[in-house]
Amino acid sequence: MPTVEFRIPLSPTRSFFHQVRFFEHWLRRLGGRYEDALLTLVVGDDAVIDDVLAQNEWSNGRKVRWIGVPSEIFRQYGLHGTADYRYFPGAEADFIVLSDADTVLVRDIDPLLDTLDGSMPLVAAHMAHWIPAPVETGPFANVEPDGLWPDLLREFELGMPRTLYPYSMDPKGQFAPIPPYFNLGFVLLSAPTLEVFRAHLFPVQDRLLEIYPSFMRCQLAVTLIALRHGIPTHCLPAQYNLANDVRHLSCNYLSPADARVIHFLRGDELVRETMVLPEGIIAACERICTNPVNQLLQGMLRDYARNEFGLLQ
Repeated sequence: MPTVEFRIPLSPTRSFFHQVRFFEHWLRRLGGRYEDALLTLVVGDDAVIDDVLAQNEWSNGRKVRWIGVPSEIFRQYGLHGTADYRYFPGAEADFIVLSDADTVLVRDIDPLLDTLDGSMPLVAAHMAHWIPAPVETGPFANVEPDGLWPDLLREFELGMPRTLYPYSMDPKGQFAPIPPYFNLGFVLLSAPTLEVFRAHLFPVQDRLLEIYPSFMRCQLAVTLIALRHGIPTHCLPAQYNLANDVRHLSCNYLSPADARVIHFLRGDELVRETMVLPEGIIAACERICTNPVNQLLQGMLRDYARNEFGLLQ
């Protein structure tokens, strides 16, 4: 049975610590290979790992690995360096899932782990919701959205791939289809893929900083490296990265019951920074939510509160 490891980037803040604790709680509740799966937490901001461990005694004895981002990487690339450093620790499983701290597994991801070939390079993820945010400097300043991808690929001496996809929140085709360009809330990689990204990630980031210093450059780098090195990409349906956004639900014709991974990035009803804190869980659970994904999250928060903190008994 193929094994899986999960990797999450974070800053050394109390909110992030509780978000990854919430993730870990529900990961173990899945049982089987998920109960034994390694959770690697990559901490930036020049964090001292001994201090981080002292603040996170809950992880003692659990399959949790805390890794600090080297100072030179964080100082040069900031939070993007923290996210990118997830590619660098050695793999301890057949598949590695890059997750965001504001995600949680609702159900297993067995259909991926049991059908994809982990011996070969591959990337599997859900398409990004929308166009990359425009930049105000450099040769790509204020470029039209449909001109971005042809121009960007040309800068990297790449051709437009034959198979193109819509953004996952553009069902009416407002924008032209694009190459595989993924939301980073859930990205599944085979172990051999890490070697390719380690060798090429920061040179690609440096080039993007010169010509297109987008906040989304970590996402752009995945596309560019995969195309350059012929890494097969698999565009996953939204249930592997379901936003707590009713528009995302409707654009992808899903209900919360379809979810395997929830990405709670929207803060209109539940606020990710506070809803997982011991002092914030009760208020989050008592809030009246109309979004059905948030209602599902509230049930998960209640279980977490009872089992981790003895609340809401």
